[in-house]
Amino acid sequence: MAIETKGKLEKLATEIGDPMHRVAFLRKKIEGVRDGLIAHRLFAVRPKVLVAEDFVGPEVDSISLTSLADEPMILIDISPGEAFYRAILSSAKVTPRVAHKTSSVEGVRALVARGFGWSMLLQQSHTDLSYEGRAYRELDIDEDVPDVALLAVTLTGRLTRRTIAFCDYCTKHLTDARQD
Repeated sequence: MAIETKGKLEKLATEIGDPMHRVAFLRKKIEGVRDGLIAHRLFAVRPKVLVAEDFVGPEVDSISLTSLADEPMILIDISPGEAFYRAILSSAKVTPRVAHKTSSVEGVRALVARGFGWSMLLQQSHTDLSYEGRAYRELDIDEDVPDVALLAVTLTGRLTRRTIAFCDYCTKHLTDARQD
């Protein structure tokens, strides 16, 4: 699965060369980082399905994408998210019934919690409540779906102690936060 990033990596390389921007974060597969840049994998994440609290029983921890094919979907409308989720659904042979699109992650959670449909997100929350206090569930996906790596991207060459410390800090604290 490839997602178009033309132009973005060139801009990234320019920004990383600026002393104020020595490290950049990318959320994508490891392939595709251009010459002159090196990617340091911080951690990987798998997308989750979001459903309203009462969509499935409390004993259910995972769900098949094919079981959601006839249900309304709330699709995140930010690049490259939409293409990524559509590719996952296509590989599962699911044509989504998109009922709503939003560019807001919290908008997705709010619509799901209100029962307007289901969604997929990479950004897992530390809470199971939308901003307005309505409950939703994050479920694992039964099908084999790709992990997405969070990368720290730097210029090729010797890393400064500060950059190494920053990457180590991010790896430890972002990974610890995801396991809480």
